[in-house]
Amino acid sequence: MLPHSAINIIRAKADDAVALSKIALAAKGHWRYQERWLEIWRDTLTVQPEFIVANETYAAVADGRTV
Repeated sequence: MLPHSAINIIRAKADDAVALSKIALAAKGHWRYQERWLEIWRDTLTVQPEFIVANETYAAVADGRTV
């Protein structure tokens, strides 16, 4: 059995945009869409730092990293 890590939900910071964008793209990729569709959606799935600053945005953090 794998050890459990505490997961904390925190207010995202502008610096979290890259990690959140990677997570969004990976989540969409989980459904096995063709790579060309993922590329078409890349801009839509990209979380901009400005969006985080202007909107209430949250991130899950476990073991010090955004998950």
